[in-house]
Amino acid sequence: MAQLRAGEPGFILHAHPYKEHCRLLEAFTLNYGRVCLYARLPQKGSRQQALLQPFCPLQLTMLQGRSEIWQLTECSRAGEPLALKVPQLFSAYYLNELIYFLLKRGDAAPKLFACYLSALRSLADGGAQEAALRLFELELLQHLGQGLDFHTADGNAFIPHNLYCYLPGRGFVQQTDPELRAFDGRTLNALANTAVVLQDPQLLQTLKQITRTCLSLLLHGRELKSRQMYQQYLQL
Repeated sequence: MAQLRAGEPGFILHAHPYKEHCRLLEAFTLNYGRVCLYARLPQKGSRQQALLQPFCPLQLTMLQGRSEIWQLTECSRAGEPLALKVPQLFSAYYLNELIYFLLKRGDAAPKLFACYLSALRSLADGGAQEAALRLFELELLQHLGQGLDFHTADGNAFIPHNLYCYLPGRGFVQQTDPELRAFDGRTLNALANTAVVLQDPQLLQTLKQITRTCLSLLLHGRELKSRQMYQQYLQL
C-alpha cells in the first residue's frame, strides 16, 4: 500500500525530463536520504516547476509505493533559495555530485543533511567555506563507514617522520606502495585536533588533499563535472 510522506525537508540534486509532461528528480531529504521522484508538470513555467531547482530549501510531499521511484505530489518553499555565485556555485554542485554518486537511495543521513545545509549557507554568505566543505566531506566519509581516524590502528600517535597512505576500510597504514599518495606522521598527528585544523589554512589544505584522496578512491576514479567546470572557469 502506498504511503504518503508529507512535509519532508529536502533539496533537489538533479532533474531531467521524464515521459511527457513529467520530470525525474533526485532529491536529498532529511529523513529518507537520497530519493528518486517523478513529478507531473502539465504547464511550462508553472510555480512548481520553478521550485524544482537545486539549492532551494523545500518541503516535499511524496507518495511512496512499491517502486523505488516515488511520486512528488506537492512541494513548497521552506526558505529563500540560496544565492550562490561563481565560483562558489561549482563547490555547491560538487556537494550534490558527492551525494548523488556515493549515497545510496533510502539511506537516511540526517547529520549529513545538516552538514550539507551548513555548507551551502557558508558558500552563499562567504563564510568559512573551506572549513564547511571539509566538515561535509568528513561527515560523508563517516556515514559511508570510511571515517578518518588520525591515529594508528592501536590508537597511538603516528611516528612523525614515517610516511602513511590511506586505504579504504583500513585507514592510514605505513606506506609500502610508492604510487599511493603519502602523508607524514607529523601532519597526521596535527590533523587529529579538528578544532585547530579548521582555523589553520595550511592544515585545512592538507585535510583537503586527504579527503579528496579518500573520496576519489570511493568514486573509483570518476571525474566530477563540477571540478571540470571549475577548471574551465580558472582558464577564462
